[in-house]
Amino acid sequence: MLWLHLQALGNGYPAGVSADTLVEVADPQRPANSGAWRLTIASGRGQAVRATASEGGDVPRLTIGGFSALFAGVQAGSVRRAGLLSGGTAGSDDLLGAAFAAKPYMIDYF
Repeated sequence: MLWLHLQALGNGYPAGVSADTLVEVADPQRPANSGAWRLTIASGRGQAVRATASEGGDVPRLTIGGFSALFAGVQAGSVRRAGLLSGGTAGSDDLLGAAFAAKPYMIDYF
């Protein structure tokens, strides 16, 4: 399911951003989403492929809510301050922020 989020946008990623990074996701409601994922973003397209955590060093660890927030355009620093993102290297927040750059908005009124 996680890869569907990335595939759904098709050309929805910034054309000038290239990323190839590992992330670990924790999703207690849908265990199939949990685990390590290799995110590859290039030419406006994104892909997520199952990976093993041992492929990389200190990888960003996200709750599924944290991943969803990134996907919706919330900056990585805000996700981290909310406790939904941990680990990673000094540049991982910048990389995730650039890859998922968007202006968050809500089209519904509650």
